Amino acid sequence: MVPAQDDKFDGIDVELKTAPYIRGMYHINENFFLSAGWMKLEAEVSYGGYSDSGSDTEGAIGIGVAIPLNNDGEIRLIYENVDDADLVSVKYNF
Repeated sequence: MVPAQDDKFDGIDVELKTAPYIRGMYHINENFFLSAGWMKLEAEVSYGGYSDSGSDTEGAIGIGVAIPLNNDGEIRLIYENVDDADLVSVKYNF
């Protein structure tokens, strides 16, 4: 596991660890695609000699559109649902 971020809030140490995010895509046609992914998050909290940790594994499913550009690049607009959270992302691929 790779540490994502270590922080301290009011004397509470928080350590987040992430595993690789895996995503697969199925192209419906040149512009539209479906995506599915899997990720895992681990966290540990310490305060005054007490420590607790937890982990969760989540799946993601979504749909996207790829808009080709004149310079052989593309812009991707993706909508995903991850554990009841709706995410929208914009990506530029070159």
